[in-house]
Amino acid sequence: MALHESKVGFVNGRFANNQIDKDIALLGVRAEEINWHFFASYTTGKIGPSATVLQRLRDAGITVYIHLPT
Repeated sequence: MALHESKVGFVNGRFANNQIDKDIALLGVRAEEINWHFFASYTTGKIGPSATVLQRLRDAGITVYIHLPT
């Protein structure tokens, strides 16, 4: 089973790192793959993970999708 996370705006900090830790614990137990989807904030226009969060996601084997606004 694949799990999908949806994030809006620029994602950084402790909340993201805590969520990554939780997702790592689910890999192989409750999920075969985990995907994070990033969407632009309607108020700020910002989108995506910080460089640190992106590296942690890659290291964890979590796939990242960035959905650019149309």
